[in-house]
Amino acid sequence: MPAPSRPFRVRWGLGSENAPRAPTHVDDYLIDVACWGSWSQHFARVKIRRKTDGKVIFPFEGAAVVGPFSSAGEAREKGEQFARDLVYADIKNPE
Repeated sequence: MPAPSRPFRVRWGLGSENAPRAPTHVDDYLIDVACWGSWSQHFARVKIRRKTDGKVIFPFEGAAVVGPFSSAGEAREKGEQFARDLVYADIKNPE
């Protein structure tokens, strides 16, 4: 079988089965929380991407840093809570 002349590409919006859908559940998001810092100050690095359309909803340009906190455990916990709050807000009112 000969190789196709052009690479195969999936494009959104060509059919209703390929169209991105609005997120409805926390499982529609990829959430990554990590902590970084020094001995006395720790920060959370949060990244949230919608699985339904691939859009990164956090961090965005100009987004505030999550922290500082006194321990790495507290930074991770607060980062996870911050991510959950953003996800629930995005489910309620997606862009």
